[in-house]
Amino acid sequence: MAFVAAASGGGGSGAAVGGGQTPADLKDLVNGRLVGGEVDDELARRGYKQARSELQGDQVYSYRRKSSDGRCVVVHFSANRHVSSIAPAFESSCN
Repeated sequence: MAFVAAASGGGGSGAAVGGGQTPADLKDLVNGRLVGGEVDDELARRGYKQARSELQGDQVYSYRRKSSDGRCVVVHFSANRHVSSIAPAFESSCN
């Protein structure tokens, strides 16, 4: 699965984060050794399907939905394509 980022059309001011802490099953990916497509593959292996991505400057926000329970998370990639954070996101962000 390729890492693809789509630019947001509205000049958004930030990710649609619902608040809360990194889900326990994803904590090991934050500040980890995996980058870009490797993270993409690992998220897919764990059951997270990509809903959409936003590019804001040199930062990428990838919205994912977990197949088993439907929860939505946002994965924030820094300029060097490492995961800098993963947080719960509003359900509407994954539609």
